Amino acid sequence: EREPLLMCAYYFKKLDNPGYAAETYLKIGDLKSLVQLHVETQRWDEAFALGEKHPEFKDDIYVPYAQWLAENDRFEEAQKAFHKAGRQREAVRVLEQLTHNAVVESRFNDAAYYYWMLSMQCLDIAQDPAQKDVMLDKFRHFQHLAELYHGYHAIQRYTEEPFSFHLPETLFNISRFLLHSLTKDTPLGISKVNTLFTLAKQSKALGAYKLARHAYDKLQGLQIPARFQKSIELGSLTIRSKPFHDSEELVPLCYRCSTNNPLLNNLGNVCINCRQPFVFSASSYEVLHLVEFYLEEGITDEEAVSLIDLEAPRHKRENKWQEITSNNSQTLRLDETMDSMGDDDPFTAKLSFEQGGSEFVPVVVNRSVLRSMSRRDVLIKRWPPPLQWQYFRSLLPDASITMCPSCFQMFHSEDYELLVLQHTCCPYCRRRIDDS
Repeated sequence: EREPLLMCAYYFKKLDNPGYAAETYLKIGDLKSLVQLHVETQRWDEAFALGEKHPEFKDDIYVPYAQWLAENDRFEEAQKAFHKAGRQREAVRVLEQLTHNAVVESRFNDAAYYYWMLSMQCLDIAQDPAQKDVMLDKFRHFQHLAELYHGYHAIQRYTEEPFSFHLPETLFNISRFLLHSLTKDTPLGISKVNTLFTLAKQSKALGAYKLARHAYDKLQGLQIPARFQKSIELGSLTIRSKPFHDSEELVPLCYRCSTNNPLLNNLGNVCINCRQPFVFSASSYEVLHLVEFYLEEGITDEEAVSLIDLEAPRHKRENKWQEITSNNSQTLRLDETMDSMGDDDPFTAKLSFEQGGSEFVPVVVNRSVLRSMSRRDVLIKRWPPPLQWQYFRSLLPDASITMCPSCFQMFHSEDYELLVLQHTCCPYCRRRIDDS
């Protein structure tokens, strides 16, 4: 009976009667043909239901589904479908196409999001030992590009649109961050002219006259769009009437060695004194009061977290005020002979480094230092393998910092809460706030 029924199914399909064809395939138990029918007729729900019961057909369903989504310009869903089918190469290829389209169309916020997704895809593939090194390099490259495009989105809006939604300080911080990051090749779509123009305008407005003059001088050597020409010529002249220095209020502080860094830093986004990399807020681009530290050899991530969670109480400060009473007076004296170093935070002692060295020396902590830390002061980027976890210590515990548990970007807590209220998701990786 199988042959006649297959013939019936063939004619049902040909005469656009997929329901009867499906029923016929089901009767003879030809599941492969049934899957093919659902795919050809784009009855995806039925195909997925069948795929749930018979996982061996996953590739036969999700690959054509992803291709169909891509053909219909639903690239984001296509990427997820390829990923679900285990087709990592195709998933990455679709994401790269998505990213390229976003950059070409000047949708830099989307480009940043897609680059972040690409980086996480590469990290996922890096679990394969054969591809680990190549994929980790790609992961770091895509993470860097995501940060650049995320910042540049604000610059592009400022230079292209009549109104800006960002504070002058934020635009100033972003343009400085980009200037220090674009030391080598400039990624597609990011304009050095727009970045320097924004930096010049905001520096002048905020009193960073020396930096503004540098930005205007740099612009002279670039090809300027006609719409900026007059503004730049006028700015280049008027900045000469200003004092040749920057406002001290704008100078970034290194929270490791307390050095005031110049606004124009030849080393990039690191301290000129101790070479400690700065940690930036992903919204205001201010330097956050965080210092990254590393675990001493032999300490695992699990042990480090358990030691920090212990929150061993620090020795309470002895009462150093001594009361001295005489016949005519009562005096309170601060006893300076007592050992004041004993009560110091052990972590701050680890921040010291050899002065004048050109090499960056990371902060490495042992078990006793970890025990002395409060879990409220430590932020941990819990990367999946093969990456190591990253540890950051807050040096101003009263100023709260929030880290997104998905993309591990850092924000001032007030900024993050406001942005989440506006977008109902993380502004960087778009993780919904109701996601676990």
